[in-house]
Amino acid sequence: MLRVVREGQDVEGARIAGWEQAPYAGQLPTKSALADLANEVDRHIGERIREHRLERGLTQQDLARALGISYQQVQKYENGSNRVSAGRLYILAQALGVRVGTFFEGFGTPAAARRLSLTNEETIQAAKELAAIRDPRVKSTLRALLRALGNPGASAF
Repeated sequence: MLRVVREGQDVEGARIAGWEQAPYAGQLPTKSALADLANEVDRHIGERIREHRLERGLTQQDLARALGISYQQVQKYENGSNRVSAGRLYILAQALGVRVGTFFEGFGTPAAARRLSLTNEETIQAAKELAAIRDPRVKSTLRALLRALGNPGASAF
């Protein structure tokens, strides 16, 4: 049976992600609250696109070429100002070698909890350079040096 309800009216069993906590529990969200949630999802997906692009060492231009769009469009996807359609999201997932669901992972958790420091190009480049070192002793020494530089109060050696 279909039941018509008004915005904000209590609804038994309403299940929309993010509405489990007060003050929304048991209520249908307003149109503006749903729009805010959609924009939050767009920003989250954009962040995830950027993370996966950087993990693969791709520039916005590289990804744009693979998708047949402009790099400006990739920028807009990444900052969440343009919504990614379902079809484009599928193509992005293929281009980045991930599942579509990967873009939604971590949504609803604090940004700091889901984001590693591997989101800037310098960090990724440094990790690639470290991985390219073949001598395990040199690699171990460099890691100890990095730990010491990152935590000046602790002894790494």
